[in-house]
Amino acid sequence: MLKHGAAQVRAARTRVASFMLEMHGNLGSCAKGGPELPISRSDIADYLGLTTETVCRALAELRQRRVIRVERSRIEILDQTGLERAGSDHVH
Repeated sequence: MLKHGAAQVRAARTRVASFMLEMHGNLGSCAKGGPELPISRSDIADYLGLTTETVCRALAELRQRRVIRVERSRIEILDQTGLERAGSDHVH
């Protein structure tokens, strides 16, 4: 059984991953390397109605899975399939 906090991070990770996939679909791939999303953690938090801290935790988990690379105000998608899996996780 998941602790309440773990469930929140999982739900946030799902929302963040889904958001990044939507943004990627809107922006398309960059010519060099993987797709990059020019957006900050606080912008993601504002858009999704989450705290910046929660978004940071979700991004850290995606980074640990090697799905994304995060730099100051941009996010590079390293594994789109992994991001799609993270975006479809459900808490039952």
